[in-house]
Amino acid sequence: LFSCDGSQSVNTHALTYPSTRTLSMSCKVCNATPATPCGGCSAVSYCGKECQKTHWKEHKAKCKAYKIVTSAEEHGRNIVAARDIKAGETLMVTRPFCVGPRMHKPALCCLGCHRAADKLMSCDKCGLPVCSVKCAGSNTHQMECTLITNSKDKNNVTDLKLGIMVVTPLRIIGLKFTKPELYATAMSMEPNLEVLKERELWKYLDTHVIQPVLGLQIEGITLDIVERCVGIILTNCFEVMAKGCLLFGMYFEPALMNHHCVGNSRLMLDSSNLMTVIACQPIKKGKPAKWNYGRALDTTWTRQVNLLENKYFTCQCERCLDPTELGSNISSLKCRE
Repeated sequence: LFSCDGSQSVNTHALTYPSTRTLSMSCKVCNATPATPCGGCSAVSYCGKECQKTHWKEHKAKCKAYKIVTSAEEHGRNIVAARDIKAGETLMVTRPFCVGPRMHKPALCCLGCHRAADKLMSCDKCGLPVCSVKCAGSNTHQMECTLITNSKDKNNVTDLKLGIMVVTPLRIIGLKFTKPELYATAMSMEPNLEVLKERELWKYLDTHVIQPVLGLQIEGITLDIVERCVGIILTNCFEVMAKGCLLFGMYFEPALMNHHCVGNSRLMLDSSNLMTVIACQPIKKGKPAKWNYGRALDTTWTRQVNLLENKYFTCQCERCLDPTELGSNISSLKCRE
């Protein structure tokens, strides 16, 4: 095979992805047959190195070291290696499709620059907090501001009071009208509503997030859509920092990576919320890429409690099932005798 570079448990989602069995085996450049799949991603095929080199400039951005597959063993869609990956190799680099305040007890911040502050002004149009006129008109703030302003004008509402808890759901809902394909991808993620609606937190979210969003009477937005949106955020979000403020960041592909208490991958975030996923162990082609949703040095009891509370499942990996935690004895008590 040629190498192009030359050298959470989630349930099944709505979107489907092609398997290598359905790919055409004709050359991407000249349509000649037979052709060999790209050694990096297997998504396209080439009759030889010359055609591959010709197409590399176009294919480089699309050639991924991973692919999205559906597996009953992994409880639905998940990320697997598209080729053998070495330890230290970058698996993916991606930016969030949405960043916004937490929905429960969010830190007060400007909705234009996300700077944490105790004293902020109100946006003249929507009434939500911003730190300046410039931030009130920023692209970051326009999604929720437009939805709220249009709702006020259309429904002749003057006393609408909304907290920043509604902002992140509104930013995802806004994609329905601005980027429908991205909205469809976001809404295909697992919401875990059956579990979430049994939690005490859901009552708070219904009062402070779901009902206020419904009160905006946004065209085409139903109770089911708002509830699903809230569930998707809680189930799939990552915590990101922006200017001293803890926020939710939504990343599609990383959210499809399942959990393992040892993990073969590590996630890194820079100050611009760019996420880089790096293999910390060799990953064979076709094997799942997994990472530890918690902290590696937490005991089994602590990990299990946090996973059940925040990710809604109980881990059954070999580390959790081994009383010695794979010989690390992190959960063991040292005898003083």
